[in-house]
Amino acid sequence: MESERLYLEALAGVESLSMEGDRLTLGGEGIELVYVALPPVPAEALTGTVWVLDSLILGDSVSSVGGERATLELFSDGSMLGSTGCRSLSGSYVITGAEVTITEMAAEGDCPAQLQDQDNQVVTVLGDGFRAGVDGDTLTVTSSGDQGLVYWAEG
Repeated sequence: MESERLYLEALAGVESLSMEGDRLTLGGEGIELVYVALPPVPAEALTGTVWVLDSLILGDSVSSVGGERATLELFSDGSMLGSTGCRSLSGSYVITGAEVTITEMAAEGDCPAQLQDQDNQVVTVLGDGFRAGVDGDTLTVTSSGDQGLVYWAEG
């Protein structure tokens, strides 16, 4: 909350802005806020791979997953399949710049009580629209609200 308060105070003190390439700078007395455009999502690195859920990110903490094998598959035709560890997912997606948006998603099945939080987090992160980063055989998916998912490439 303190960080948010300081950020909002800095925004209120902005007196100038400048744009250079993909870099936006907002300035004022004792204030310099710099924003850099996120690189586009690497569509070719996301598609054609079965991604297996390894970890859940919530704020600064990372936890392991439970249940059955949870996956995410994005296909080049804009369709997707996956699971949360207890429910199967299907739907469609679009990539716009640095964000992947699930435009349609259906979840089928039931989850036991011990997997409800995991199920909710997977559905929320994917459903809210997310940023994806691929580093080797690891896919990190992040959304607003300090939530994320870490997948590894099955292979």
